[in-house]
Amino acid sequence: MLKRFMKGVARLRPPKPRYNCVWEPRQIFNYFETHPAESLKALSMKLITLLTLATGQRLQTLSLIKISNILTSEDLIQIVVPDRIKTSRVSGRQPCLILPRFNDLPHLCVFSCLQRYLQETEKLREGQENLFLTYQRPYRTASKQTLSRWVKCTLQLAGVDTSIFKPHSSRHASTSAAKRAGVSIDVIKDSAGWSRSSNVFAEFYNRPLIDRSEFAHSIFNM
Repeated sequence: MLKRFMKGVARLRPPKPRYNCVWEPRQIFNYFETHPAESLKALSMKLITLLTLATGQRLQTLSLIKISNILTSEDLIQIVVPDRIKTSRVSGRQPCLILPRFNDLPHLCVFSCLQRYLQETEKLREGQENLFLTYQRPYRTASKQTLSRWVKCTLQLAGVDTSIFKPHSSRHASTSAAKRAGVSIDVIKDSAGWSRSSNVFAEFYNRPLIDRSEFAHSIFNM
């Protein structure tokens, strides 16, 4: 009976995507290019925002990063997240985040940003394993909600309309940008933590850019 009831509810109110369009990550990049992270607060906000864009992962996953699970080589950082997350399954794979070094984009290099963050927080940790700490005394592990506020603040500073786009929209923005750039669907799914058989990206995340002038331009440029 309950199963039939839930099916009926699903038919009456089918799940819909939160967004019909999405912002351009270039907005965030332009902001970082002109606003160096000169304080721990700014560095913290920059790192979590770059991580959301570089990996396409949920903030829940990023909040669980432990410094002992960060493996660094010369040109690559690999981060394993063994903790249980939203998509954890008995036979499923846990997230493995890959962060390449971008020598030609120093202001956007999440590899360098992470290394700097680790250096600046080393003496503040007092044995705390989680990567992200609050930037004010007493320095404690930053919760997922705190990270969400940091991302929201960054979006606001960069000019993204946060009355429409929530912090989670960074996942939409990054995965949609990767698709537009020609990255294969399988690579996007692997990076963002969706299974190869999942339709979540196509149904809820792959969104066009905001361009309210597109219609008029299409008319006058004919």
